[in-house]
Amino acid sequence: LEGVMMPTSTTTDAVLAVLAAQPDATTAQLAAAAGLGRSTVAKALAELERDGRARRTEPPVSVRGGWPGAGWQG
Repeated sequence: LEGVMMPTSTTTDAVLAVLAAQPDATTAQLAAAAGLGRSTVAKALAELERDGRARRTEPPVSVRGGWPGAGWQG
């Protein structure tokens, strides 16, 4: 895919490390903890999900009845 930035193994490793420390974190939470951009982390998570190394979890219902973003587990 020309012109599309794909996550590097370093990025993927960083996302996996944060994911291990913060299971069920949202993409935004993982990005903040890893010091990476949200879109970069989203691409890494998509790659990890395709490889069977991460999976999206169902978001819990918040006290206010809203739905926060789905969490992730590695």
